Amino acid sequence: MSVPGDLVSKATALRDAFDASFALPRSQSAAEVVQLLAIRVGSHRYALRLGDLGGMIARPTIVPVPASAPGIIGIAGVHGDIVPAYLLSSLLGHTDDTDPPSWMALCRAPDVVGLCFSGLEGSLRPPRAALHRAAVGAQATAPPRPFVTEAVTTDAGVLPVIAVPVLIATIRQRAGAAREP
Repeated sequence: MSVPGDLVSKATALRDAFDASFALPRSQSAAEVVQLLAIRVGSHRYALRLGDLGGMIARPTIVPVPASAPGIIGIAGVHGDIVPAYLLSSLLGHTDDTDPPSWMALCRAPDVVGLCFSGLEGSLRPPRAALHRAAVGAQATAPPRPFVTEAVTTDAGVLPVIAVPVLIATIRQRAGAAREP
C-alpha cells in the first residue's frame, strides 16, 4: 500500500515542528504567571488578583442607603441577590474620585461584596517574579495603604496590588463595629 505524498509531507512537517519546539524557550505555565486586573481608582492605578474576584459589573445600578459603615455607597442587585457596594477610593483614602463608579468587582467571600471604581484598564499576566512586596511609606504625601502589601512591575510602571481578602476582612470588622452602640 502506498502513502499519498501530501500525507508524507504533512507528517514530516509535523515531526519537524515537534522537534523544533524543544529548541524554543519554555513558555510560561499558569503557575509561573500572576493573573491580575489593572484598574483605575480616581487618578490612581492599582491591580486586583483575578482569583479574588467572582465577577465584574459594568455601570452598576447602585441604590443609596443610609449606612454608617465607612465606604459603603449603597446596594446593588446582582443575579437576584442584594450586594453591598463599597467605593474603593474611599476605602483606600483617595479623595479625587468624584465621578459615579463605572465598574463593580464582585469579591469572593462568604457573602458577595462589591468594590466600585472608576476605570478598568485591562488584564495582566506578568511573571510571578515581577510581583514584590510593596514599599511602605514610599511617598509621604500618599495616603496610608494598609490593603496594599504587594506591587507588580509592568511595562507601564509599578502597580500596587490590593489585598482583597484583607480589605474584605476590614470591611466586615468595620461594619460590625458600626452596628454596636
